[in-house]
Amino acid sequence: MSAARNCRLIVRWRIVEADLCGRDYLDLVEPATITIRANGRGEIAFGAMQAGLDLFAYYNGDEAILKAKHETSSTAC
Repeated sequence: MSAARNCRLIVRWRIVEADLCGRDYLDLVEPATITIRANGRGEIAFGAMQAGLDLFAYYNGDEAILKAKHETSSTAC
């Protein structure tokens, strides 16, 4: 996952559990993470999926319950 240029990273979480899949699938391609930037946008990656997020809207997506741990290394990008 790569952050966009000229952004400020607010927080990044390590996804450790999901109700729709097991731990092995979560980290299939890369460590499962969710990142949120100051502008309300972000990224999520787990399993074979990587997607951009717009935290002000929700459009036709699947619902899932994710459990995540805050990564303390969040810094400006």
